[in-house]
Amino acid sequence: EESDSLWRKDPLALIKNLESCIQLHEAYQEQYKATKETLHMLPKGKQFDFSETLIFGRFELFCRRVYKLIDMFQTIHQFS
Repeated sequence: EESDSLWRKDPLALIKNLESCIQLHEAYQEQYKATKETLHMLPKGKQFDFSETLIFGRFELFCRRVYKLIDMFQTIHQFS
């Protein structure tokens, strides 16, 4: 696959795929928080004591770049 193939794709299709990445990130965080709350209600069970920053930090940085890409492809679509 060529390195410039991304620029040949339909901007609206790319935006849809990029928005799916954002939705996946949100779903992961919601599930993490729901599981953490459920475990918190069961004090005898194992608890989540993981750093959310360590778990989601890189994913959040990725999502920031994805938001910028969405904005850029929306602009490309607007002026094409």
